[in-house]
Amino acid sequence: MGYIKRTVRKLRRKSTPAERIMWEALRHHKLNGWEFRRQYPVGICYTPQSRTFFVLDFYCKEARLGIELDGSSHNGNKDYDVARDLVISSYDIQIIRFENGKIERNLPETLVTILNALELRKNYLKNKK
Repeated sequence: MGYIKRTVRKLRRKSTPAERIMWEALRHHKLNGWEFRRQYPVGICYTPQSRTFFVLDFYCKEARLGIELDGSSHNGNKDYDVARDLVISSYDIQIIRFENGKIERNLPETLVTILNALELRKNYLKNKK
């Protein structure tokens, strides 16, 4: 098994409560038929010295939309998150972020925000062609 696959599986096993709640809401096309993947690797670049890639918490390939849930590990890492989002956006993937607490307190509102973003991305990608 490759390094990326091992990393992704490890992240799936160690998912946060907010990630589990969100995955339950997104999996099996539950959100208006949109297909999501969790812990999805992006921006894979191999060099002889290193392997570089980012892992999105959730990803919808059809809309090229990534969803990131920010917990305590993101405190103090805003500059890293901004830089990371810029690299990911170079792959024409839009990132939306939610605090873990928002998922746990108000999942329905979060899902409406995601649905709105999905529709906007769908229209953007349609018009881009």
